[in-house]
Amino acid sequence: RSELDRWLLSMLQSLVKEVNTQMEGYYLYNVIPPVLDFIDHMTNWYIRRSRRRFWRSVAEEDAKKDKAAAYATLYEVLVRFSQVLAPVLPFLSEGIYQHLVVEQGMVSDGKDSVHLCDYPEVEEAYIDTELEQQVSLSRQVVRMGRALREKHKLKTRQPLKAVTIVHHDVSIRNSIEKQSTLIAEELNVKSVHILATDADLTDITLKANFKRLGRRFGRQMKEAAQEIERLTRADWEVLQNGGRLEILGQEIEAEDLLLRREPKADVLIETEDALLLALDAELTEELIAEGYARDLIRNIQKLRKDSGFDVSDRISVELFAQDEGLRRALEVHRSYIAAETLCDRYAIHEQAGGGHQIDIASFSLGISIAR
Repeated sequence: RSELDRWLLSMLQSLVKEVNTQMEGYYLYNVIPPVLDFIDHMTNWYIRRSRRRFWRSVAEEDAKKDKAAAYATLYEVLVRFSQVLAPVLPFLSEGIYQHLVVEQGMVSDGKDSVHLCDYPEVEEAYIDTELEQQVSLSRQVVRMGRALREKHKLKTRQPLKAVTIVHHDVSIRNSIEKQSTLIAEELNVKSVHILATDADLTDITLKANFKRLGRRFGRQMKEAAQEIERLTRADWEVLQNGGRLEILGQEIEAEDLLLRREPKADVLIETEDALLLALDAELTEELIAEGYARDLIRNIQKLRKDSGFDVSDRISVELFAQDEGLRRALEVHRSYIAAETLCDRYAIHEQAGGGHQIDIASFSLGISIAR
């Protein structure tokens, strides 16, 4: 199975392990949070990331196997998840089980109700903690990147040059490196750079954490604060890597300081714990043109849905754009647009027209679609 399939199966077994632990200890109030977290993992990550796998063509053998693996994995997880849910949501879990198992003739040993099944027990062989950590980190990076885009009003569909991810821990950097292709797709950037230090991206200021140091330094606190403000980036890196420094005869660690970062030049930064993310927001003509194409794809997909088309229907698209630059951009990305929207016929006209009017950036565009 693909890495994405193995991750979901691992998350399911980790859930089974956690729920069993909590229920056996009668900590029933601790059961719901991990269940809700799993629903988020399954719907907002696995299913969303697998959409292309679900409706892709199976002309090639590899594509056929991958599509089958995606469906098989989701089916297996939903059935087992319905069993996990059974004591908490008895009627909903029964409905899922009836639809997926009973109505499909998949009943074994006469278990024609989810409540007749044995409660799931963990299968440790499926749990891959390293993979779970990698995906967790990638989701954290994606969440930070999207927050940064939203803060600076950068559309998600507008491609950007690069994202730079900084963390002092080499194991964290290695985990992020393994997910770099996925991160680039999710954040819509052309490249991902992973660094150990943000020295080229930010200037830092260090302040004393008075809540932690006040009692220890007492009357010397003011003098200690002045010493701390004179610390350098090299000093901070020592602390960040678990080391200690001596201030007025007392050892301090990273938690004793407050760190403030100021971005250099036009870089946009977001920080969370020890993780720093920086976006290169400079837009070239090529990036802007690709942004137009992605905007068009979103509008075509919306029109498909509003028109009641099936997700696998092949369509024809006619565009009516009076702006030459917009026509050129949409022509350059013809193949990409057609592939993403299952379009077999794609025509661009100079004059006004089209059954629907949409806006792309500051331009008005006419569009007609048909099966």
